[in-house]
Amino acid sequence: MIIGFLGDIHGRFEDLKKILKVHPHVHYWVQVGDLGGEELQYPELPSNFWFVQGNHENWESLIDKSHPIQRNYLKNGRTLALSRDENTIFVSSFGGNYSPKFWDSKRKDLPLQRNRHFLQEEYDCLLEQQLGQDILVTHEAPSPYTFRGRDLGQPIISDLIENIVPRLHVFGHHHHYTVKRLTYEHSEVLSVGLPYGTQGFITYDTASGIVSPKMFERNDSNG
Repeated sequence: MIIGFLGDIHGRFEDLKKILKVHPHVHYWVQVGDLGGEELQYPELPSNFWFVQGNHENWESLIDKSHPIQRNYLKNGRTLALSRDENTIFVSSFGGNYSPKFWDSKRKDLPLQRNRHFLQEEYDCLLEQQLGQDILVTHEAPSPYTFRGRDLGQPIISDLIENIVPRLHVFGHHHHYTVKRLTYEHSEVLSVGLPYGTQGFITYDTASGIVSPKMFERNDSNG
């Protein structure tokens, strides 16, 4: 099974459609958030495509349980089972960004624009699951994620990775392709940061465990 992971799209939906069309070898697609934006309507997406929330999304659509985009939206704290040829991979979601003020809130109680944050209740939900989570998808980076001398990563993401111990962790938000091996006391996890989705993506071969980057030439979202 081949799973493709795309970085932030920020409303460039026509480019997204081209990418999906010309890479039919990818069986499933997962996008790491900032698919759209506050004022943008989501297009119809294929049934083999899912995305987690970023910090820029159309929140009215994502909280509307009757909206068609719900079939493609992998909510925080949820785990998606992807199956092919008797092989099943579990993909868990923890999108959005951190706010100390709203960390302890309930999702249903958040002001509309504050839906961009991930929450303690969603963190706990992932820890309570006994699904053997193979892949963790977040929008934010784990700590340390250093840029110009500052750590922009989130310790909460690092803690989640250490507790779940996925085979692979994928994130976006910072728009740079990075590959790190996060070493914990009893485990090592491959963590990949993605560039803008229009600049490239990675594939994950679930049989071999090989992660392969596909970076586009300039103006070459068609691959």
